[in-house]
Amino acid sequence: MLAVHRYLDAYWRATNFLSVGQIFLWDNPVLKRPLTLTDVKLMLLARRRGSTSSTRT
Repeated sequence: MLAVHRYLDAYWRATNFLSVGQIFLWDNPVLKRPLTLTDVKLMLLARRRGSTSSTRT
């Protein structure tokens, strides 16, 4: 059971790392080269869309 917990924890950390890289970086989300200031997005989009299945009234 401990091995499963460690595997899931490692998986969770890796997916979070990739998600943050994709959200906050223009390029190089898996850091194949040293991170530079030009890689970082200056401002994120303020507006987020909901589910594609949601309806507007």
